[in-house]
Amino acid sequence: MNANGFKNKAHYFPEFVESIAPSGPPANMVDNFDGGNTTYPWTENGTWYIGSGTYNQDEITGSTSAYAGNSVWDNFTFKADMITVSSLNPAVNWLVSSLVFRVSDTQNMYRVRLNNNGDLQLHSIVDGANSAITTVPTGHSSFAWHTYKVEVSGDSIKVSIDNELLIDINDSDHGAGYIGVRTNQSSVSVDNVRVTQPPGC
Repeated sequence: MNANGFKNKAHYFPEFVESIAPSGPPANMVDNFDGGNTTYPWTENGTWYIGSGTYNQDEITGSTSAYAGNSVWDNFTFKADMITVSSLNPAVNWLVSSLVFRVSDTQNMYRVRLNNNGDLQLHSIVDGANSAITTVPTGHSSFAWHTYKVEVSGDSIKVSIDNELLIDINDSDHGAGYIGVRTNQSSVSVDNVRVTQPPGC
């Protein structure tokens, strides 16, 4: 699928996604940005495009987002390769890109962010108010490609980078929702997005 076919035109989240996504489980999505994902198209805020087989956003002066999936997804594994390509100010730890999940709308979701200082943070955003649930120091750079994995089951949230489990915590703020990518005055590339549902769910 080319970039023009991929980009949505003036869609607003979540109404647009509700209109195109199936009405229920399973959580089952694969997108390597080679045209294979047709069931759960992305809903975008900002200018996103496909280039060199990755999903990209180059603007670093504002915040952007892209979401996909279904509002009823609750227990699932969400994997994606991601790199923060550039930041408006690399000295500011939180001016990086992040993955989000259990997104019910633009004001309510979980966010996983690898800060510029190597800290991995899990945030909860409730009615637009952001709070850090936990922070784990790592030796990883947000300006390098990493494979992120988020596993959610009930209140259990596990986050891994490159197959290393770094966060294992319980939280009940958000029970179900979409997955996505957000930027904060940073540019990003994403690849190999996969959402799977555990057997028996």
